[in-house]
Amino acid sequence: MIDVRLVCDAAVAHLDATLDEPVRFATAPAGDPEAYVVVELPPGMQRLGSMGDPEAQAIVRLRLRTVVRHRFVDQASRACLDLAGRAATAILDRSTLLAGTGWAVTGREVAGDGGLEPIGPIANHVADFDLYVAEA
Repeated sequence: MIDVRLVCDAAVAHLDATLDEPVRFATAPAGDPEAYVVVELPPGMQRLGSMGDPEAQAIVRLRLRTVVRHRFVDQASRACLDLAGRAATAILDRSTLLAGTGWAVTGREVAGDGGLEPIGPIANHVADFDLYVAEA
């Protein structure tokens, strides 16, 4: 059995090491930074238990929420899209091994893009990614 939380933690650790902005699981980082990434499980995938039958390549869908705050909405929007692009590039980079004890990510793809939502001084972008996980 593969623990979904371990896959999420590996993704968070990889993104946090790759990006200059803070990355957290499920909550915004402390200290109210101007830009950050939150890794979430989208609705319907909010189970942190174990995945059975990993021989069939279990799929863990992650949602990357990028948030940027700036006094000008157009600059917040541009910076948010830049951060979203860098986060997507990092999570889809196959040269980086995402793995743990007894499991490994064997494939990655974009599942959906919710687009950019600028609201006042805050821009928010959401995109979903499928990680194919198999026993190692």
